[in-house]
Amino acid sequence: MAFTITAGNDRLTTALYDRLKKAFYPDAFAGEIASLCKLKIELTAAEGQMVIALWTKKSVEDAAFQSLRNALSGIIYRFVQEVVAVDYLEERLFLGYGELLLSEKEQVGRILKKEMGKYWEYARANHVLAALPERLSDYLAEAGHLHIQGFLRFRLPEYLPLLGKTIDRAIERYTVEKEYDAFIDLIQAFIKTQKSQINVVHVVWSADHCFRLLDENYLPLEQGFLQQADGIAMAGAYDDVLISSLLYLLPEKIILHTGCEAKAPKIALTIQKIFSGRAMLCAGCKVCKGTVQQSQK
Repeated sequence: MAFTITAGNDRLTTALYDRLKKAFYPDAFAGEIASLCKLKIELTAAEGQMVIALWTKKSVEDAAFQSLRNALSGIIYRFVQEVVAVDYLEERLFLGYGELLLSEKEQVGRILKKEMGKYWEYARANHVLAALPERLSDYLAEAGHLHIQGFLRFRLPEYLPLLGKTIDRAIERYTVEKEYDAFIDLIQAFIKTQKSQINVVHVVWSADHCFRLLDENYLPLEQGFLQQADGIAMAGAYDDVLISSLLYLLPEKIILHTGCEAKAPKIALTIQKIFSGRAMLCAGCKVCKGTVQQSQK
């Protein structure tokens, strides 16, 4: 039995060669099927590219050959999922999308690596890829050479296009973040031109995600604009109303009471970013514990 494998380029082929050695050679990581047959693996050059050659020194029984094919298919499956997919996305991102600057592509790449698992397209691509081990095992039973990327393109034609769509999702996320940062910069520029109207404001969230604004003595702020803002909040725009209220007041100090939750609400983190140096999260106090009204009696 003998066949050869290429992974798409010399770097990927060499990386796969290293994985195969670790999997099949007992002196590396206790090979998966070394007890079934003696498999020889070499990395060599053929027609201008690196090729992995695999063969057994003597014929093997059908059961051993099937075990070998299954083990090899499983290794290649994991290699595609962990290495080939990442390489494909990086190459497509940096060689295409001419409308993006290099620095923007780098940021999109970071988002892609961090959040790729959340995208529906990525989940669907992995579902398609799940058929790879069985199809590879059948293919290796007859073929003398395997070109991994060619196999993906022609035997699993849905896989790479689905995977590529995750780049578009990451670009959408990057665009939203870019617009958000521009919005923050605009607000911060506005804040620098205004004078504060109050020293301290406490922002207190309730269980239903509504908020209250208290002064430095923990008394409710009852300005007319806040009463009007409550009507808007009833329509579901609590976060927008809160930001608008704080921009009107422009307090010297903002203390955010999140109810002693382990994770602060997203709007609290946004407030910290907008009012940089002025806003802080409360570490836990009578307001967070809901006892401030009792303490005022």
